[in-house]
Amino acid sequence: MAPIVALARYGALRIPSEYLTLTWDDVDWANEKLTVHAPKTKRYEGKEKRVIPIFPELREPLNEVRELAPKGAEHIITKYRGENPRTGFLRILRRARVDPWPRLFHNLRASRETELADQFPEHVACYWAGNSKVIARKHYLQVTDEHYKSALQKALHSSATKGHIAGLAKRQETQKALENKGFGSECASCTSVQVAEEGLELSTNPPKNTRFSDSRAAKCAALGDDDLARLVDVWPELPEDIRKQIIDLMDDWT
Repeated sequence: MAPIVALARYGALRIPSEYLTLTWDDVDWANEKLTVHAPKTKRYEGKEKRVIPIFPELREPLNEVRELAPKGAEHIITKYRGENPRTGFLRILRRARVDPWPRLFHNLRASRETELADQFPEHVACYWAGNSKVIARKHYLQVTDEHYKSALQKALHSSATKGHIAGLAKRQETQKALENKGFGSECASCTSVQVAEEGLELSTNPPKNTRFSDSRAAKCAALGDDDLARLVDVWPELPEDIRKQIIDLMDDWT
């Protein structure tokens, strides 16, 4: 029963009509493809067969069946050929104490087509499942809990991204405003005070502070009360390195 369930759930095969026709000649191991003969779609749509990938979820069940197959076996599935597979599946579910869901094999197939439609173009998913877009949308494609979770995750990610961009733009605006007022990246490249050759003893004529130029000092001295008030307003939004530069400048004047 496990291979039949796998063919419905991961190969989107119709049960029982499509698994009954599968032969080992339909398995292309080299190219990892499986030819599915479709009696139902041949009758209604003129499509005799379709070729699907041997999905990773199908590879192991098919290999297990191949290892256990009698020598010279033609059909892939040899059991449940004379009985309704739904009866055997219900028996297994009862033993496992799993409540059966409506339309056992149809819903397995519908779940797989929904997954394929999420990962591939719709026409590809429909071809692999062996139905038309109209039939797929009406009877197979589902809205799942995963769709809702994915939508919420994308919304949260979008909100976080917008917040990050807005914060970055605000910091850049603040940085530009400070540079226009005389506080900027130039301070980061200022030279430090050099120790004179005579050592560390105090001099009656201390060297001029070289941490900023006369022009920078003039700009700082030109700041008025309105500028200082604005600086106080934007202080919480300033990056740490800009705050440090401002504090260093204040230390130089006190």
